[in-house]
Amino acid sequence: MQIDITTLKFRLEFNPNKVINQIQKKLLNILLSYIKDVHFSRIDLAIDLYNFNLYDYNIVDLNPRKKAYYYDRVGKLETCYFGSMSSNKFIRIYNKSVEQKIKDKEVDWWRVELQLRDTYIDTYLTGFKDFLEGILIFKYVTIEELSFNDKACLDYLLRDMSRLSLLSKNARTKYKKIIRGLKTDIFIFYK
Repeated sequence: MQIDITTLKFRLEFNPNKVINQIQKKLLNILLSYIKDVHFSRIDLAIDLYNFNLYDYNIVDLNPRKKAYYYDRVGKLETCYFGSMSSNKFIRIYNKSVEQKIKDKEVDWWRVELQLRDTYIDTYLTGFKDFLEGILIFKYVTIEELSFNDKACLDYLLRDMSRLSLLSKNARTKYKKIIRGLKTDIFIFYK
């Protein structure tokens, strides 16, 4: 009995962390040559940052979506999530050395992950689209000049810019001026 491979439905998961041998590679190439309609249901992209400490930076999402920040016992950022895990675009930034339980304090290893589903996959694969659009990673160069209260309020506002509407007109004007005047060292530019 002969089976027409072009009519079969199958699922292929590819994880580049798992090593495949030469026979598996040949089989994979044969199977892929028969596929007429390729569809990705999910793509995960990861960027590892070595010897770069994101503790020194602020991470702000300027888009209206779910946000979650997790800190260690002394208040240093360990993980942040942007979007919902079930949404078509989910971003996670975390301290990989903490996750891997690396005890060496000199090791700085952060990971930026982007999880895409459905229409976002097509959007990102068919043309250049800023993967981290709306995510701003920066540190202040001139923040030392501000009072403690202004720094705290500024941090609160930058985590969600819609909070400016909660302030009085004078306070709103004051903090907009401070935000525009901040000199920053930007790590990732946003659109």
